[in-house]
Amino acid sequence: SMKLFSVLQKTEDWSERMGISTVAALNDVIASGNVRDLILVQEAFMEQQIGRLAEKIAAARTKKFVLIAGPSSSGKTTFAYRLSAQLRALGLTPKPLSLDDYYLDRDLIAPDADGKRDFENIDALDVGICSPCCGGRPSIFPPSISRPANGSTGAERWRWGRRT
Repeated sequence: SMKLFSVLQKTEDWSERMGISTVAALNDVIASGNVRDLILVQEAFMEQQIGRLAEKIAAARTKKFVLIAGPSSSGKTTFAYRLSAQLRALGLTPKPLSLDDYYLDRDLIAPDADGKRDFENIDALDVGICSPCCGGRPSIFPPSISRPANGSTGAERWRWGRRT
């Protein structure tokens, strides 16, 4: 598609500007000890991109939701909060919600055929809690939920709300 081609072209242009168009060139930067500068410049570039996206979203005043999709651990939540900061800088009041805050306790998620818990399945979410937040009643279930205290058990612990 043209959109994918555009993204690939921008990536190629950026890598050329940075002088890192191959894995070998990247390895050279790392070996020379200049990786910190590369990371800082890359982060600045990404903030510019996120800022441009925020401007497009702000210009479309009729938009109510921005949905972000991607595989597990791909940075969706981090991106959502970075985008939210850019939107706040433009005078909007975004309310980022992370589905990570709505998973059932791990012991309530049925294992798949391989014995692993499938966190990509809708049944891994406590939809009964998620629905009121997304249905316009955040006063009952505010979206400021703390992360599980114990990452290995997934035990729920809410800062505000009905569960403790």
